[in-house]
Amino acid sequence: VVLSDHFTDKPFYSFIGNKELSKTLKQLFAFSMDSNDSAPELKQVPEISLDKIDLSKYLIEIDLNNSDYVFSLNDLATYQGSKLSNKRKIYHSFIRTNPEVTIKTFDLKEANYKEDILRLTETWTKNKAKHNSGVNNHKELLALKRFLSIDFGESLCVGAFLGDILIGYSIFTFAKHRYAICHFSKADISYVGIYEFLMSESAKIL
Repeated sequence: VVLSDHFTDKPFYSFIGNKELSKTLKQLFAFSMDSNDSAPELKQVPEISLDKIDLSKYLIEIDLNNSDYVFSLNDLATYQGSKLSNKRKIYHSFIRTNPEVTIKTFDLKEANYKEDILRLTETWTKNKAKHNSGVNNHKELLALKRFLSIDFGESLCVGAFLGDILIGYSIFTFAKHRYAICHFSKADISYVGIYEFLMSESAKIL
């Protein structure tokens, strides 16, 4: 497949699978060379596709910027311990400042909630643009719209509300072995501590 770098928009090749690896790699690197790529490389190749690669011919590097983060739900739910003490303080400060905040779970198939999510994401995008974060906001919003248009089956959206106003949300799907995957988490950062609050409350529900 041909993908685009989120920051530079430069195209790159990737693949998934573990059959005919030698043939696949030769073809993809040939395509890169034909595209006048002076330093051809493949990106975002899943670990399952790397097991049988001939390491005498190819160099594999872990891209930490695209690594997944795995956390204990119990740790996130309580923020116990010295390592999470700062998160715990921010969480309690947020509650004191916003005592009327509520947490709801809702169905992504409901149109009104989709509108709330997209509206909040646009606010998040504007805030990111002000801080020149380097995030490709257009593609982030496009990815969210694509996600919302697809039926992922079992999913969960946790939203933080002040009155009827959505100020933060996290969208999860469920994997094997009791893992939950967070695909999107956006909030209005004018509410200091909203992310710490949203993550802890989501962990309690999960």
